[in-house]
Parts: sequence; structure tokens; C-alpha cells
Amino acid sequence: MVNDAQNDPEFSERGGDVPIAHMVCAPIVFGESTSPFGVASFHNANVDRRFSDDDVTLVKAYTETLGMMLEISELNLESERSKRVFIVHGRDRESFLELRSMLIELKVDPVVMQEQPKAGQEALQMVERLIHGCRGGFVLMTPDDVGRLKVPGKGPLLPRARENVIFEAGILTSIFRATNKVCFVVKKPLELPSDMKGLLYEEFEAELNQKRIEAILRSWGMVE
Repeated sequence: MVNDAQNDPEFSERGGDVPIAHMVCAPIVFGESTSPFGVASFHNANVDRRFSDDDVTLVKAYTETLGMMLEISELNLESERSKRVFIVHGRDRESFLELRSMLIELKVDPVVMQEQPKAGQEALQMVERLIHGCRGGFVLMTPDDVGRLKVPGKGPLLPRARENVIFEAGILTSIFRATNKVCFVVKKPLELPSDMKGLLYEEFEAELNQKRIEAILRSWGMVE
């Protein structure tokens, strides 16, 4: 608590000519974190209206209540997120619908960018927002394109995944890099990007392996 903000050395160095006479700051803490989520600042410009001990007690009550509400919101968000997985896919709709049906059958909620209402957001913002609301993700890589190195006469055109699949897979992997809850599902034949050679992935030809998909979800703690 600062009851003479204009003459306080620390405040005057940072605040300058800000018309604040008195100030009370309280940390906002919730969950298991020992570091504050933020700081609530209460101030006035009335020199004669000093903060009392009762005011400070009230400020602490406000911030503690705010912390509890944030914790409840976080728990609700985690509860919703716990059953959502993001699907990155290309043009092979049959394989996409097969994976989507498997997830629904396993009581998991698949989230797909193309199925979301357009809200005026940029594509990157929308993808990031949707992924952050999920527990993990599947990257369905199907042979939708063909390509090769730009060297005349050096090898045939090989089946490759769509550029948007590679782009979204990079975002997905970056967001879940700490938990490693990303599964690449590769439909053969397909030339994998060189950067993927060290990653784990599931391969299939005619049909997806439901037991393997279920095992992956179980390892993520999404099915029992």
C-alpha cells in the first residue's frame, strides 16, 4: 500500500505526472501456481482519501474472489478441452471421415478448421485458437499432391501431402511440443517431409487401425 504515491521514490521514478495520490496493489493468484497471474491496482487522485486497513482487507477479498473465479474458469476450460482433438487433413475426404467417425465412436470431440464458422479472423489466428482449445491432435497425411526436387531428370514425381497439411501440422506440433500429444497418420504411398523422419507416426493403406487410434488416445488420457 502506498498512501503518498507522488512522493514515493519508486512510484515517482516510474509514474511521472500520473495523477495518483494513493494506491493499493494486490497479487492475483489461483490454482497451484505460487507466482501471481497478475496484479490488481486500486488508486485514487484524492489526497484526502487515504486507504485504510479496512480498504486493504476489502481489496484482498476482491482479488481472492477474482482468483477463485479464474480458477473455476480454467477448470471448466480444461474439462471441455479434455475431450477435444484437432484434426489436420487434406483432400482425402473418405479417410478424414473414417478418422472422424472413429474419434466420435470413442467419445472424443473432433475439431476441424473447415467446419468452423468464419468470424473475420485470419487463418493463422483461427487455427491457433482452435488448437489451444484441444487436448491433442491428429495430422492425417494423404497422397493428395505430387512433387520432386527441382533438378531436371532427377527422379519421378512422388505423392505428397497438401501444403496446408504441412503448415497446420507445424503449428500443431509447436503448440503441443511440451506434451507431445500429436499423432501423424500417414496413408501410403507417401513421401514424408525430410524433417519428419525422426518423428513417430502411424501408417495405413486401405483402412485406419482403430485399435492403434484408441491406444494413442488412451496414452493421452482421453479414453479409459
